Amino acid sequence: MNPLQQLSHLGQSIWLDFLDRNLLNSGLLQQLIEEDDLKGVTSNPTIFERAIEAGSEYYLPAILDFLQQQPQATAQQLYEHLVLDDIQRACDLLQPVYERTQGQDGYVSLEVSPRFAHNAADTLAEGKRLWQAIDRPNLMIKVPGTAAGMRAIRQLIAAGIHVNVTLLFAVSAYEQAAQAYMRGLQDRLDAGQAIDRLASVASFFVSRMDTAVDDQLNGMLKSAGPAQRALLEPLLGKTAIANAKMAYELFQQLHDTQQWQALSSKGAQPQRLLWASTGTKNPAYSDVLYVQQLAGAQTVDTLPMATLDAFRHHGQAQDRLGKEIAQARSVLKALKDESISLSQITDKLLQDGINQFTRSFDNLLTTLQQKIAQVHQHHPNGNMQQACFAADPLYCELQQEPHAQIIRQLLLQLEHWTAKRKVQRLWSKDATLWTSSDEARWMRWLDAAFDPLQQGAQNLAQAKLPDNHTDVVLLGMGGSSLAPEVLADMLGSQAKARLHVLDTTDSAQIERLRQQLDLQKTLFIVSSKSGTTLETQLLRDLFWHAACQQLGSDQAGQHFVAVTDLNTPLHLFARRNSFVGIFVGETGIGGRYSALSPFGLVPAMAMGLQVQQLVRPVESMVQACSHTVAPADNPGVLLGMLIGLFAKQGRNKVTLVTCNQTRLLGAWLEQLLAESTGKQGRGVVPIDGETLLAPEFYGNDRLFVSLCLQQQGQESQTKQQLQQLQQAGHPVVWLDLPNKESVMQQFVLWEIATAVVGSLLQIHPFNQPDVEASKLRSQTLMQQYEQSGALVAPPWSLQEGNIKVLVSSAYSVRTDSLAQLLADYTDLLREDDYFALLAFLPRFDECQTALQRIRQQLQQSKRV
Repeated sequence: MNPLQQLSHLGQSIWLDFLDRNLLNSGLLQQLIEEDDLKGVTSNPTIFERAIEAGSEYYLPAILDFLQQQPQATAQQLYEHLVLDDIQRACDLLQPVYERTQGQDGYVSLEVSPRFAHNAADTLAEGKRLWQAIDRPNLMIKVPGTAAGMRAIRQLIAAGIHVNVTLLFAVSAYEQAAQAYMRGLQDRLDAGQAIDRLASVASFFVSRMDTAVDDQLNGMLKSAGPAQRALLEPLLGKTAIANAKMAYELFQQLHDTQQWQALSSKGAQPQRLLWASTGTKNPAYSDVLYVQQLAGAQTVDTLPMATLDAFRHHGQAQDRLGKEIAQARSVLKALKDESISLSQITDKLLQDGINQFTRSFDNLLTTLQQKIAQVHQHHPNGNMQQACFAADPLYCELQQEPHAQIIRQLLLQLEHWTAKRKVQRLWSKDATLWTSSDEARWMRWLDAAFDPLQQGAQNLAQAKLPDNHTDVVLLGMGGSSLAPEVLADMLGSQAKARLHVLDTTDSAQIERLRQQLDLQKTLFIVSSKSGTTLETQLLRDLFWHAACQQLGSDQAGQHFVAVTDLNTPLHLFARRNSFVGIFVGETGIGGRYSALSPFGLVPAMAMGLQVQQLVRPVESMVQACSHTVAPADNPGVLLGMLIGLFAKQGRNKVTLVTCNQTRLLGAWLEQLLAESTGKQGRGVVPIDGETLLAPEFYGNDRLFVSLCLQQQGQESQTKQQLQQLQQAGHPVVWLDLPNKESVMQQFVLWEIATAVVGSLLQIHPFNQPDVEASKLRSQTLMQQYEQSGALVAPPWSLQEGNIKVLVSSAYSVRTDSLAQLLADYTDLLREDDYFALLAFLPRFDECQTALQRIRQQLQQSKRV
């Protein structure tokens, strides 16, 4: 079981705090139900506002169809048409869960209009109307926990309607919700009706409580003396969990009462506590803090997508909810002793929540009203295509000259980014540009771009490394090695020492390098952000033992440098063994964004490159892309918009065309784009190292980006091929470098562009859930091997046919034989698909040449 399934095994149901049409159309919701044991979905006006604004292309066909049938429809009617369809489809997907759990789970929640939050009669009428309109047994009506809401909740339950009581912050408010539920059940029994298939949850909001209390604590800390500081600091980030534990204790007490026992004997289901607002707001806290601390039986946890992904890949499912109750009481007492009034905070949070939902609801209706007006303006002549474009240029196909649609979309997006100040928000690390998750936590790469030499625990400009070596061996994987390899390939002629990169555990490749090295003249750089990367640990141990044997254990450390985050196992190993250099990275910079941090610059420095001169061109690109530059003049924003807009149109294969001296830049870009996008069913696929073919061998899923050196005259054949592709209607972006030194500018340009792509696609571009999952599975396999002495082979699966294995000698690849073996499976390919061949072979020229022949043969035959 993965960690999400383990929570279910503990008795906690996982629901998703998100819903939009793409989630339904892409099959992702069905996948979450099947693979993660997802048991419900919640929605609210803010979620639908973002969904319809950010994913308007998914909604526009329904908008136009509805307005064609009902041209006089209001914005409210259009809203309900769109939202009710989403809710019904989600209910249908979760219907099997509802039946399997006998009505305990499988629910989709829809909120009554927040305008009725303080009006019980209107809330009741609205809840009944929506219940009838949706007409699904697994619908839950969301009602805010106001005094008026509590009265409506009792009557809705008595009417046989499932209720999700939302916006609960105070334990006393939860008790009122529980009483309203039980009284509604009793009313229904008194009317002679069954209560055994009625369900309710009480949504207790978590992270917002910490945000509010922490704000007060931080304000007090500014003027606190040492004694008071010692009392206040331990309280930071503790209130929400302590408050939730008190609510859970009350939940258990209420279900021991005679009142509940009498209802239970008639078949009543408990009103479970639902933990809402579980995405961590403070980047200093773990991104799975609230999920881990509030895991417990007979509860529901509703997670935003980013938190759900994070917990799936590195969460730990243990029953913690009913534990450490004394500590929770101690936290709340300490807050009271410091005159922090939780009742005032929870009252304000309730009203703020209602206000936020009301604003979102009003904004959404305004947006839909504008679309209605635009359609009506162009519809009288029956030109629905023109009306479509007026309603949403970001969706509509114009069928004019090639890519006219993209140009129009680009102009509209530039206006939108200007109006919403999105460039400024990007540089201020505003997480709402993406998924409102922990994006800000991983954006210190922007600071590194401003001042690369000041990153980490040491000032790189003044750091000293030994300069008596002729070879530098970099031991690191992916983000720790790709940028240095680009620098060595492009600027190696300026270096004093040769850089060798080992990002493999292939024994033949390692052995070939070992035979070339004189350990007396070699400097090893062990590079791992986490300090726990398995391959890097193995390579470190191999060369460390070799150095100790040949040079002596007291001298080996003079030939080793570590680049890692603070206090990682690698950091401790380097200190313990007296490495000649230890460079500490910034925890807020992910591996693939680390080119301008010590992970990229220490190897350059070890080669003998002048890092102060090397990073000098970076400043001009930072200024060109800065928050003071309008989107239309901002190269990073423009590049990201083009990639994102073409991807949304279907041209999501970004083909990187490089020349001899820029060839490894494509490999760095491949990882940046691939790990940053490709989430929640959206993303771009980078294609690196592909031999250019004639236009007829390409489908309509390609965007070509030229990354050659201008001074090379474009390598005339490559330039001519790109021009032919352009003339055939394929889009080409020309990003040629003025000189080799400008490669440092490309790092900044593409990091910003990738962040913009993530914003357009509404995904988190800075996390890497699948990478972490793979690491965990690898570690598990290794642990099994250590315990049993045998490797457990993972199960193979394919949609059709059986997998055939070609066994060949260590260095030979029989191209024709392998292509024939692949033929059965390439018959599954369709236009716009993507085919990947993972070759676990040494990076020798003979292997690369053979693999490229296979690649070209498949590309010509399948156009993929």
